[in-house]
Amino acid sequence: FDGGTDLVVLGCPHLSLQEIKELSELMNGRKALVRFWIFTARAFMPIIESLKWKIERFGANIWYDTCMVVSPLEELGVKKVTTNSAKAAKYLSSLRGLEVELLDIKEIIERYSIPE
Repeated sequence: FDGGTDLVVLGCPHLSLQEIKELSELMNGRKALVRFWIFTARAFMPIIESLKWKIERFGANIWYDTCMVVSPLEELGVKKVTTNSAKAAKYLSSLRGLEVELLDIKEIIERYSIPE
Protein backbone atom coordinates (compact mmCIF):
# COMPACT_ATOMS: atom_id res chain seq x y z
CA PHE A 1 0.00 0.00 0.00
CA ASP A 2 1.33 3.39 -0.98
CA GLY A 3 -0.89 5.52 1.20
CA GLY A 4 0.87 8.74 0.43
CA THR A 5 1.85 9.32 4.06
CA ASP A 6 4.46 7.82 6.35
CA LEU A 7 2.72 8.51 9.64
CA VAL A 8 -0.62 9.69 11.01
CA VAL A 9 -0.37 11.78 14.18
CA LEU A 10 -3.40 12.75 16.26
CA GLY A 11 -3.33 14.79 19.46
CA CYS A 12 -1.80 18.24 19.21
CA PRO A 13 -2.93 19.46 21.65
CA HIS A 14 -3.40 16.13 23.41
CA LEU A 15 -6.63 14.30 22.60
CA SER A 16 -9.33 14.68 25.22
CA LEU A 17 -11.02 11.69 26.80
CA GLN A 18 -14.10 12.27 24.62
CA GLU A 19 -11.95 12.44 21.47
CA ILE A 20 -10.25 9.16 22.42
CA LYS A 21 -13.63 7.49 22.92
CA GLU A 22 -14.86 8.72 19.54
CA LEU A 23 -11.61 7.73 17.84
CA SER A 24 -11.71 4.21 19.30
CA GLU A 25 -15.20 3.76 17.85
CA LEU A 26 -14.04 4.94 14.41
CA MET A 27 -11.11 2.50 14.62
CA ASN A 28 -13.18 -0.45 15.82
CA GLY A 29 -13.31 -3.19 13.17
CA ARG A 30 -10.63 -1.56 11.01
CA LYS A 31 -6.89 -2.02 10.44
CA ALA A 32 -4.34 0.74 9.89
CA LEU A 33 -2.46 0.80 6.59
CA VAL A 34 0.23 3.17 7.91
CA ARG A 35 1.69 4.02 11.31
CA PHE A 36 -0.75 5.83 13.61
CA TRP A 37 0.41 7.70 16.71
CA ILE A 38 -2.05 9.09 19.23
CA PHE A 39 -0.98 11.63 21.85
CA THR A 40 -2.85 12.22 25.09
CA ALA A 41 -2.36 12.99 28.78
CA ARG A 42 -1.10 10.33 31.19
CA ALA A 43 -3.99 11.25 33.51
CA PHE A 44 -6.32 9.44 31.08
CA MET A 45 -4.31 6.21 31.14
CA PRO A 46 -6.45 4.35 33.72
CA ILE A 47 -9.67 5.59 32.14
CA ILE A 48 -8.83 4.53 28.58
CA GLU A 49 -7.67 1.03 29.53
CA SER A 50 -11.07 -0.31 28.47
CA LEU A 51 -10.76 1.39 25.05
CA LYS A 52 -7.10 0.69 24.44
CA TRP A 53 -7.67 -2.74 22.91
CA LYS A 54 -9.65 -1.20 20.02
CA ILE A 55 -6.89 1.29 19.35
CA GLU A 56 -4.12 -1.31 19.55
CA ARG A 57 -6.05 -3.85 17.46
CA PHE A 58 -6.43 -1.13 14.83
CA GLY A 59 -2.64 -0.80 14.86
CA ALA A 60 -2.15 2.56 16.55
CA ASN A 61 0.28 3.47 19.31
CA ILE A 62 -0.66 5.70 22.23
CA TRP A 63 1.92 8.13 23.61
CA TYR A 64 1.43 9.94 26.91
CA ASP A 65 2.60 13.38 28.05
CA THR A 66 4.74 14.10 25.00
CA CYS A 67 4.42 15.80 21.65
CA MET A 68 4.91 14.60 18.09
CA VAL A 69 6.92 17.72 17.33
CA VAL A 70 9.78 16.55 19.57
CA SER A 71 9.75 12.91 18.43
CA PRO A 72 12.61 11.56 16.25
CA LEU A 73 10.59 11.48 13.04
CA GLU A 74 13.47 11.95 10.60
CA GLU A 75 15.43 9.14 12.28
CA LEU A 76 12.42 6.88 11.65
CA GLY A 77 12.39 7.76 7.95
CA VAL A 78 9.28 9.94 8.15
CA LYS A 79 9.01 12.48 5.35
CA LYS A 80 5.25 13.03 5.17
CA VAL A 81 2.84 13.25 8.11
CA THR A 82 -0.95 13.33 8.12
CA THR A 83 -2.72 15.05 11.00
CA ASN A 84 -6.02 16.62 11.99
CA SER A 85 -4.26 19.46 13.81
CA ALA A 86 -3.45 22.83 12.24
CA LYS A 87 -1.04 23.41 15.14
CA ALA A 88 0.84 20.18 14.42
CA ALA A 89 0.82 20.91 10.69
CA LYS A 90 2.40 24.32 11.30
CA TYR A 91 5.10 23.01 13.66
CA LEU A 92 5.93 19.87 11.68
CA SER A 93 6.32 21.80 8.44
CA SER A 94 8.06 24.93 9.73
CA LEU A 95 10.21 23.48 12.53
CA ARG A 96 10.88 20.01 11.15
CA GLY A 97 10.65 20.59 7.39
CA LEU A 98 8.21 17.73 6.86
CA GLU A 99 5.48 17.54 4.25
CA VAL A 100 2.11 17.64 6.04
CA GLU A 101 -1.38 16.61 4.98
CA LEU A 102 -4.22 18.15 7.03
CA LEU A 103 -7.49 16.15 7.16
CA ASP A 104 -10.32 15.62 9.63
CA ILE A 105 -10.23 12.48 11.79
CA LYS A 106 -12.99 10.63 9.92
CA GLU A 107 -11.30 11.18 6.57
CA ILE A 108 -7.95 10.06 8.02
CA ILE A 109 -9.48 6.81 9.30
CA GLU A 110 -11.25 6.15 5.98
CA ARG A 111 -8.18 6.92 3.86
CA TYR A 112 -5.51 5.18 5.94
CA SER A 113 -7.27 2.05 7.16
CA ILE A 114 -9.36 -0.83 5.83
CA PRO A 115 -12.15 -2.95 7.31
CA GLU A 116 -10.88 -6.06 9.12
